[in-house]
Amino acid sequence: MNVYIELVMPSGEGQFSALLKRYGNAPYHLCYVTDNMQKAIEHLKIFEYRVIVPPAKAVAINNNLVAFLMNPYIGMVELLEVCDTTVGE
Repeated sequence: MNVYIELVMPSGEGQFSALLKRYGNAPYHLCYVTDNMQKAIEHLKIFEYRVIVPPAKAVAINNNLVAFLMNPYIGMVELLEVCDTTVGE
């Protein structure tokens, strides 16, 4: 199992600035890699997650699909669909 940490710095006021104010210097979501975005979304919906950012290509991650889901009790997760398991190595 590989674990990666992505550090993000806002370029000004906006969505990330609001998250930093809310969570401070702490993780605010986890990202899970999947090889089937729709199947992963349907699985998380069973646990009361709802899609807040639908799947879209992420230019910074080789145009792989990413989506964000939120559970009111657990928090936010990011899904990253990759077919190539060497991403990030």
